[in-house]
Amino acid sequence: MKKNLLSAAVAATSVVVASSAVGQAYINDRLTGEALVYPIYSAQNGNDTYIHVVNTTGDYKAVKVRMIEGENSQEVLDFNLYMSPKDHFAFAITADGEGAKLKTTDNSCTVPIIPETGTTADGKTIREVSFRNFLYAKDKDNAGEDREQLGYVEVIEMGQIDPAAKAVVDPKGKTNVAAAIKHGATGVPADCSIPVSGWSVISGASGQWLKECGAGCAAQGTSEFVANWNGGGLYGIGTVINVSEGTSFGEDAVAIEQMVTTNSAGSALHYEPGSTKPDFNDASVSSSALVSVPGSGAPQQITFAADDQKFKTVSALFMADQVMNDYIIDPAISAQTDWVLTFPTKTFHINGKAGAEDNESKNVYNPFELPWDGKGACEPSTMSVYDREEAYVPPGGDEPDFSPAPPEQVQTTDLVLCYEVTVLQFGEKSTTNNDSTVTGVGSLLGSYVDGWATLDLGPSAAYNGKYASAVDKDGKATAYYDFERTLSGTNMALEGLPVTGIAAIEYTNGSIGGVAANYAFSSEHKTSVSTSAID
Repeated sequence: MKKNLLSAAVAATSVVVASSAVGQAYINDRLTGEALVYPIYSAQNGNDTYIHVVNTTGDYKAVKVRMIEGENSQEVLDFNLYMSPKDHFAFAITADGEGAKLKTTDNSCTVPIIPETGTTADGKTIREVSFRNFLYAKDKDNAGEDREQLGYVEVIEMGQIDPAAKAVVDPKGKTNVAAAIKHGATGVPADCSIPVSGWSVISGASGQWLKECGAGCAAQGTSEFVANWNGGGLYGIGTVINVSEGTSFGEDAVAIEQMVTTNSAGSALHYEPGSTKPDFNDASVSSSALVSVPGSGAPQQITFAADDQKFKTVSALFMADQVMNDYIIDPAISAQTDWVLTFPTKTFHINGKAGAEDNESKNVYNPFELPWDGKGACEPSTMSVYDREEAYVPPGGDEPDFSPAPPEQVQTTDLVLCYEVTVLQFGEKSTTNNDSTVTGVGSLLGSYVDGWATLDLGPSAAYNGKYASAVDKDGKATAYYDFERTLSGTNMALEGLPVTGIAAIEYTNGSIGGVAANYAFSSEHKTSVSTSAID
């Protein structure tokens, strides 16, 4: 039996680090870290998304850059990025027919090298690569390229390169990797072909890193990396721009610090390009996380068994039982609001191996309950809405009913969240200009045109009594489950779901002096977390 110990508001990016934090993963409120999660990218309906990755340190780094579609977190493109000190890598995600593609004029070294497709008017080289739907092709009636156009971005530091290392990756043995990826006076790295050669087969012989990764390339490339892990110092920003709408909104990437165990090698996550590794379930990910709980005196540590699923550490960092933010849908200023809800570890919980499970639904780990069915994996929630004068709209289903009432355990919910990236649309139009993974919530707002709302993700939102009715993305009841909504470690449990995201709000004053007065901005979600004791 669990006893509720405390519940406190904690923003997903607001952890204060204590001196005991060494070796424990945490979300850095200063927005730099070893891993970055950008809550949304969109190439739908005229959107372009601009992503920046910045190395603020004096270290040479290998970094994985990964684009993930928003329905079931399947990779649609990833590559290795090799960054010199103070390097800045920028690219755009834009439509490519029904799908999406990456476009950049940046010179930083990538493996594979992004193909050249032309030049800009000022002579910069344009590079482009299309996204791929191979990993979700098994969803036969949901395998269209359009899934590529909405998702989120992960950046994971793979290791730190030694600038003093002997040149062994270069087939000619002349230039080490650090010198090869360093930008010169013209802003171009010395020789991006050298990190490519490390992962290539040349004249029948495997490159140095390819040899080191072994059969099936399950291990890391280690040559010319420092001995001991020394990660961190990455930050990221994203901007979604819609030219035809005349709007844009931005996002800061959530930064995870000390995700990798402190006794790891400097090449701990340096895997082959073309592989889905590294991810948040790697063996080098810490088994311990720090979660800020105001009033407790210090961040609270939750620890998972050494042989447990490592992704649970990252899930713990994002756990929230409530999500809170503003909304505006005032017709006087043509205001619209979307809430973006991203569940960055959901795929690990709902696509488990056969026979591995925490709950009544096969192959699903808590705190999620339902597996991916090819179109969705729907979780119930409820929303409470307030205007700016403290007035409250009772959520749907809470109005008086006739007697006799239905059995208490057969309770439908106000809202279902079916995707890795779910967009809640408050107004008549989508602020983010998206039309997939969108759920309308206007019916929950009553007559209020502005105010704030709370989305409840805790156990009480998912069931009344012991059981609740699970519903699909069309609102149809499918089965009954015991929604525990708890992520349990060896010393305590966290209630809710792992989530991050933003509210995107836009409005207009029409035209002022012939200039369109359109405005858009974003606001990070505010969250709370509840902890429970483990008997």
